[in-house]
Amino acid sequence: MKNLLVYLLPFLLRTCCTSQNVCEEPPDIDFGEIRSGEKAAYIESDRVQYNCNPGFVLEGSEWITCSGRKWTPTPKCLAPCIVTKQQLEAKNLLLSGNRVRTQLIQHNHMLQFQCREGHVLTVPMDRKCLDGHMDLPSCISERGKNCSCPPAIENGDIITLSKKQYKAGSSVQFKCQKYYSLEGDNRTFCDNGTWTKAPVCLEPCAISLAEMENRKIEIKRKLDGDISENIYVPRGGSVEFTCKMGYMVTTNPSQSVSVIQCNGDSIVYPECKEIVCSPPQIENGNFQPNQIQYEYEDTIETQCESGYQLQSRQATSTCTETGWSPPPICIPKNCDYIRIENGKLSDSYERWKDYYFPRRVGQTVDYYCSYGFLPINKETWSRSSCTKFGWSPEPKCFKKCDIPRQLAHGTFNAHTWQKYIEGEEISFSCENGYDPANQQAKAVCTKNGWSPAPRCDMKKIVCSPPQVENGNFQPNQIQYEYEDTIETQCESGYQLQSRQATSTCTETGWSPPPICIPKNCDYIRIENGQLSDFYERWKDYYFPRRVGQTVDYYCSYGFLPRNKETRGRSSCTKFGWSPEPKCFKKCDIPRRLAHGTFNAHTRRKYIEGEEISFSCENGYDPANQQAKAVCTKNGWSPAPRCDMKKTE
Repeated sequence: MKNLLVYLLPFLLRTCCTSQNVCEEPPDIDFGEIRSGEKAAYIESDRVQYNCNPGFVLEGSEWITCSGRKWTPTPKCLAPCIVTKQQLEAKNLLLSGNRVRTQLIQHNHMLQFQCREGHVLTVPMDRKCLDGHMDLPSCISERGKNCSCPPAIENGDIITLSKKQYKAGSSVQFKCQKYYSLEGDNRTFCDNGTWTKAPVCLEPCAISLAEMENRKIEIKRKLDGDISENIYVPRGGSVEFTCKMGYMVTTNPSQSVSVIQCNGDSIVYPECKEIVCSPPQIENGNFQPNQIQYEYEDTIETQCESGYQLQSRQATSTCTETGWSPPPICIPKNCDYIRIENGKLSDSYERWKDYYFPRRVGQTVDYYCSYGFLPINKETWSRSSCTKFGWSPEPKCFKKCDIPRQLAHGTFNAHTWQKYIEGEEISFSCENGYDPANQQAKAVCTKNGWSPAPRCDMKKIVCSPPQVENGNFQPNQIQYEYEDTIETQCESGYQLQSRQATSTCTETGWSPPPICIPKNCDYIRIENGQLSDFYERWKDYYFPRRVGQTVDYYCSYGFLPRNKETRGRSSCTKFGWSPEPKCFKKCDIPRRLAHGTFNAHTRRKYIEGEEISFSCENGYDPANQQAKAVCTKNGWSPAPRCDMKKTE
């Protein structure tokens, strides 16, 4: 790992030292704007952040970076789709829940349609919004003229049962013959005596086996079906060609496979050529066998001269499509004297360098750095060893960067005794209300010091009015400043997701977000009853219930649920439990009514609030002038009774 850092460090330093390259102004994007990182001039590694207008969806990274005087690709703001009430009415369409209203749908979201009564859909009911475009389905009326025989299609068949006549709104289904591809809807509908547009069967592409043999190509993956003279590829399908063993693609040698798509035109075959290698040019070495030309997978053996060795450590090289692998290269075995920028070797090595150099593999040298510079180990001196690949680690002195004693409105995330050299970065934190000047709380040590200079600037934070569905807020302004607050109130049947009415404008937006969600249903205690056992045992797990979920409950002896069965069921709606889980007092019909009879079957059940009627015999009247009684918590009221008529 240490050796890897040594080899990578020169590259990192070169990158760091070119950070003063100026980039042009960052490009504008449609339906969006630069959110952060905007400044007068831009240098290497500067970043800019974009965001989209409300309703638009960002595609790609929200950040772009200044790299090599150019900006990395900008994102794109994808538009929402708007389905109007007028469009729905014109096409006899309904939204889910039989609604007809103008709807806004964000990019890549689905919307489900259905037809008005008496109409049928001709295409799938689910449609997707793609960057502001959505194809609405069509509805065919089931009321209209009948149709005669449906149209025939070339190279295809009707697979629906044939009829003499077809009712309006009915359809027939088509299927293409083998290898042919169907373009359009596989059904046609009877629309008031006329058939809608029938699909077309597209001709496949034919691949000639003889042509493939002549061009020295073959198909990468075996295709299904019998193969005689041609291979057929359906329209829109693709086939992967590859060159035969010992051949390579001429147009793009690095690409071993060519993907050809069948689009109705003639197949364009890739060009392949035979793989050959020329004799390698090896300095300080030779190879066997020596030929004018080598074929694919031929090999040679390389031997380096005294004092040199093979860079790959492999004597055998093979002829491949990219040339000799591994390349036969001979490199010196010893390590020469090295001059160190902003440093020097130990005195003895400097004074008698003609004696000490070159050094042999395994020998070492010590070196020191000038004031303000440090070796890779950050000590006062360092040591480098001679290896068969050269000096390791490379004797090099790096600029030292001291940690500033003070950072206005911020602190460094490091100890003051820590040492930093070129290529290393330091991070810092800004106080509340302040942001890093370059939108990144870090700086890199360069030859010219810390870049960019660590600095904390006062935040400029504004919030746009929130989009609160199923609710409203106060005060309503065009723009809000940092730490401004709003009060949100949800519509009936909705509640705030955070349970907090007050939201504050912060650096990340409104906190907490003012979002109205359908009300959930909490656990409920039932007088003279209880929920099913598992709801009671694990109520912390099952509650609150979401809209659409249900609970079962049972009533105590002498009580019944509203449905008068052994158990009741209640559903969670956006307005709460419906029907309310409740147990009602049960009233039994008395077995006998002196001088009268009840107008009800003895098996009928009565609960609180229900009434029973009765009839008295001739010569008797209801005790309370009314021949009925109501079931209450205390039984029948008034008690059913027939008294002898009073004579005047």
